[in-house]
Amino acid sequence: MPGSRPQLTVVTTDAESRIARLHRYIARRDDMRATFQDIWQRLEAGPVGAWREDWSAAALRLFEVNAGPAVQMAFWRLSLTEARRCEAAALIATADTAGGICRHCGSAAARGFLERAGQLLAATDGARALGPWLDGLLDLATAGAEPLAAVLQRLEMLLGTLDGPGFRHWVESGLAVAAQDRAKLRAFFALEDPLARQLLQRSALGDPLGKLERSLQIYLHALTEQPVRIRALPPPTADAPAQRAAFSGRLALLPESFERDEGRAGGAVYFAAAAHIAAHMTFTPGRLEPGGLKPVQLALVSLVEDARVEHLAMRRMPGLRRLWAPFHTARPDGARTMPSLLARLARALFDFDHPDPEPWVQKGRAMLQARLARLDDPLLARELGNLLGHDLGQMRIPTIARHHVVEPLYRDDNSGLWNIPPPEDAPEVEAIAIDTVRLEREERPDGGREDEPDLSPEAGKVRPAAAPPDEDGMPVAAYPEWDYRARIERPGWAIVRDARAPPAPAEAVRRAEEAYPALTRRIEALVRGARVGQPFRRKRQPDGEQLDLDAAVEATIAFRAGERPDQRVYQKVARRPRDLSLLLLLDGSRSTADRAAGPGGVTGGGPAIVSLERDAALVLARAMARLDDPLAIRSFDSNGREKVRIRRLKDFDEPFDRRAAARIAGLQPGLSTRLGAAIRHAGTELARRRSWRRLLVVVTDGEPSDIDQPDGRYLAEDARRAVHSLRGAGIDVFALGLDTGVTRAGREIFGRQHFLPIRDVADLPERLAMLYFRLLAR
Repeated sequence: MPGSRPQLTVVTTDAESRIARLHRYIARRDDMRATFQDIWQRLEAGPVGAWREDWSAAALRLFEVNAGPAVQMAFWRLSLTEARRCEAAALIATADTAGGICRHCGSAAARGFLERAGQLLAATDGARALGPWLDGLLDLATAGAEPLAAVLQRLEMLLGTLDGPGFRHWVESGLAVAAQDRAKLRAFFALEDPLARQLLQRSALGDPLGKLERSLQIYLHALTEQPVRIRALPPPTADAPAQRAAFSGRLALLPESFERDEGRAGGAVYFAAAAHIAAHMTFTPGRLEPGGLKPVQLALVSLVEDARVEHLAMRRMPGLRRLWAPFHTARPDGARTMPSLLARLARALFDFDHPDPEPWVQKGRAMLQARLARLDDPLLARELGNLLGHDLGQMRIPTIARHHVVEPLYRDDNSGLWNIPPPEDAPEVEAIAIDTVRLEREERPDGGREDEPDLSPEAGKVRPAAAPPDEDGMPVAAYPEWDYRARIERPGWAIVRDARAPPAPAEAVRRAEEAYPALTRRIEALVRGARVGQPFRRKRQPDGEQLDLDAAVEATIAFRAGERPDQRVYQKVARRPRDLSLLLLLDGSRSTADRAAGPGGVTGGGPAIVSLERDAALVLARAMARLDDPLAIRSFDSNGREKVRIRRLKDFDEPFDRRAAARIAGLQPGLSTRLGAAIRHAGTELARRRSWRRLLVVVTDGEPSDIDQPDGRYLAEDARRAVHSLRGAGIDVFALGLDTGVTRAGREIFGRQHFLPIRDVADLPERLAMLYFRLLAR
């Protein structure tokens, strides 16, 4: 009937229809008929006979994706070999995965997968355990045949290293790191990229260092009574010697995992390594000069120094012996090779009761025992090391290898003991000038304080500006970026460019300067009050208007005790001079072209957000110029991670004149908002300032986003980590959010107490100026 609703009709099929369809299809293929008949008889006689309908449906699905006869026959052969020992669901899921691979990469890739799928089925217990492996391979197939083939070639190794969830996490991390770059994809999944090996190790072992990092920092602080930073060593190359811990100054460098060294993972070795590093930081007075020592002598002096500081540490904290002892496993009947003798000597110097028949080892132990009263002497290690080295030379033992690995496992590689420049082919972390990282509050020549992490562009892997500038600006620095999914920092990931800031016409500058007359009058009054500075009390003065009660009480006590009292018992009220620098970072993304709400809350009826940013920056710049407070103004936008543009609207040492005002008034909307890189670059500039207080104020109208990162949380987490890094360096970070929609993200990134949402964007100039004066009063 017209207008009546259509009725659903349930179509029932015969249970044998899928089998019949498969047989009819094969009957028309002369190239497959004979092989199929033979395999079908053998399958039907085995376990497949009980679930031949589902098996036939899986084979039909392979035909539907045009997989070809080679793929079908690979599936048939796999069924013959694996059907008796695996679940039906696992075998069917394998066929469906082959179909998905065929859709993305072609039949050759699907055939390659099926030829190796037997390893997967044998290594997993049922479809549930197999699922993450198949999902990971399907995800990988979306990136192309080449990375899939690289993984399939290493499938046996991966099966022995990872479980299913770990494999899928590793694949997801690789796809995120390499994005659409084919060369990076190939290098990552061929394990040629050090980051791939690092992530593989983390996925296999659950990132033991990441889990223990906070506990280790607290442990090192307690042992050394001063803060110590921890950094992970870069992943080793395939043919590199086993990794050991290292240290320099107040920086501890620990391997991502000790698994490749001795097959032992866990927290004990990390705490043993941390305690050994703490012993060096406490009892080794500084770097030793090699003075022409040969490699064997360097190793022996280092070994004795290890024993010296450990005995001193065990005197203070006897429980450390129980922590270190299990790792001394050198046997007294070991071969008379250099590595074996050094390991045996290390054990004998640690445990004086351990028997060892080697005369050279016995002599070393006796010499140290006879000098226990001199353990505080830092020259003891060189003295004993030279004596033992001379005796060792008479024994004609083969010389020490170039890549000597220190034993036992928890001890450091000795690089922190010697004042030796790293070789040209040393790993990147060894080439870092980590001696410059100090935690004492001392002044550096560049004006920073030594308790700060290095926020200079050099620490962010600065790339020299060798490329010619273009419309995107000159590349000036590369900064790391935090990947919250893989829990790693991608070094040198975001490229910051110094882009040109075009000036506005003189008429536009004049109009901007004449805006907000009422606000200007309020600010002038605040400036007059702020010029004087905050009052504070100078105590223990020889004269003054008021008594210093604490000093007066102490003087009275001294007088009654018959001692000479301190005459400085007065206090004065003085004005504290301001010593601060502020950097204003303006969001210059495309969304700032939107218009604010007009009168009555009419959407889009007000001025453009970017114009309000310009006005706010001009108002603040005028106020700070009258106060003579240093101010820098930057705007930022981005177009992918390699084009994070920073525009210099005003520099710290530049006066606020017509040219600076023209650049501020000329601010125009750009593209995206890669906030973390902009914050790090601003922190680099502030870290160079000699001011006691350094402020970064960010003005933004939206959540971080960029064209190459669809995951919005990724850039927000990176920005949050950047903010925490700056605060750890003593830089205060505040933000103003120009839209109620960004309140939640803003509070997560900057913290509830450091984020000020502005509901009426037209209030921005006044709110920014008032924020500065409130910060000034703190």
